[in-house]
Amino acid sequence: MISVCMATYNGEKYLKEQLDSILKQIQSSDELIVSDDGSSDLTRAIVQEYQNQYKNIHLVNGPKCGVQKNFENALKHAKGDILFLSDQDDIWVEGKVDRVLKEFENKNTLCVVHDAEIVDGNLNRVQDSFFKLIDIMETDISSIDFNNGKDAVAHVFKNDDYNVYFREVKGERDVNGFNVDNDFI
Repeated sequence: MISVCMATYNGEKYLKEQLDSILKQIQSSDELIVSDDGSSDLTRAIVQEYQNQYKNIHLVNGPKCGVQKNFENALKHAKGDILFLSDQDDIWVEGKVDRVLKEFENKNTLCVVHDAEIVDGNLNRVQDSFFKLIDIMETDISSIDFNNGKDAVAHVFKNDDYNVYFREVKGERDVNGFNVDNDFI
């Protein structure tokens, strides 16, 4: 079972596209946990609209303590063996879930970190690779320091490893002062 853990806060602008991109890649036996941190826009209404059609979407109240705690809240509600994290502005490219699950066929794989395409507020491509943007391509992936918040885009991991892993990932930060508005993963 897959759990997609999404943290939202006033994210209505791209939410329908994001939900569509995720839901077409997961099964009805998988789950999408949306932890909303007190949105005052239409975010909750959009998620509730989707809940009427998809019984595997679970909307939970966030802790109202910022993005890191909101993700932690979503993760606490997850029941899946494989946990995907998704920001509220991530639009998943077709085949993402299958490609990531293929990596987990190797029993030694505990975490998958992958690249993203950077787009602007109108979904026009700004950069074809987040990794190139931060020069990660020249870095050995095993030497990445996840604590600095700039070296990884997306994380997918096995639920059994959540406690160890989440201590290493300290939430989200800007990338060298560059705010990623949206990313296709």
